[in-house]
Parts: sequence; C-alpha cells; structure tokens
Amino acid sequence: MNVYKFLPDSDSFRSVSLSLSNIHIRRLFSKGVFIDCESLDINIEISDIGMDAEFLSLYGWIPVISLDGWNELKAELMQEVQPIFVTCKSKDYVLLNVMEVVDALDRERSIVVENKTLNKVTSVERYVFEHDIIKNKYIFKISETAGLEVYVTDRFKSLIETKK
Repeated sequence: MNVYKFLPDSDSFRSVSLSLSNIHIRRLFSKGVFIDCESLDINIEISDIGMDAEFLSLYGWIPVISLDGWNELKAELMQEVQPIFVTCKSKDYVLLNVMEVVDALDRERSIVVENKTLNKVTSVERYVFEHDIIKNKYIFKISETAGLEVYVTDRFKSLIETKK
C-alpha cells in the first residue's frame, strides 16, 4: 500500500490562507484532538489564482474541502476526521481536523532524526509505515509528527478518483 503526504498542488489550484488575526486557528488542528465546535467564524481567503477544486491547498497542514466534496466523502472519512464548517466568498468549505493519529512509523526501517536531549523526533527523512496499522485508513497523522503532516493512503486516492 502506498502512502502519500497530503500536499495539494497550489501552483495549479486555488489555495487557502488565514488572516493574521486568525493564525492561531492552526494550533487547534495540530495535535489530532477534538475541537469543541462545529463551525468557526473566521476570515478565510481563497486565492483567485489557479483552478477551482474540491480539495484546496493546505494552510498550516489543515486539509480544506468544499462542502459538496465533503458531502460526497463524509461517510468514509467521518471516523478519521472532524469537520469544521466555514464560509468564504459565499461558498461553504470544511476544514478537516485529522484526528486519526497512529503509531505506524517503522522506526527501524525509517530514517528518523531525533533530538536526544528532548527525546523528540525533529524530522523524518525516509518513511516506512507498518502496513497492518494503516491498511484500513484513508487519512491520518503519525504520532512522531502529529502537528506537521497529514498522510493519505491508496484507499483515499481511490475514493477521490471514484467520486470524480
């Protein structure tokens, strides 16, 4: 099974940004824990550059999907993400709080850079995942980098391709 970092193409498609007054929002999404709200009244800007898409570029490692896209995928993704609804330019979007944080990194076969003093992973240069842990996942974070990176599997890719 292949695993991909979730990195939408901001060169070809529109991207999302938060106003400076709302920059703190990204911290809410960083650790994969429940956020006690269903919607956020925040100022989200969608760039005019690039093509429109159901999934927009990440801002602060937060996947953003159109409401229509979410309605197509929510049955499959609801166990792994928490939807947070926002409105921008009269269109509704959903910020996906990825709550599926798994201990799936094969530390022996991956190349992991650790800060020994803090006993903390500072970066991962080569990822090898435990297949049995991720085989039924769509979207997830790993415990070593939970606030930084979102991963998707072939299951996610196939799901998106079948919904086009």
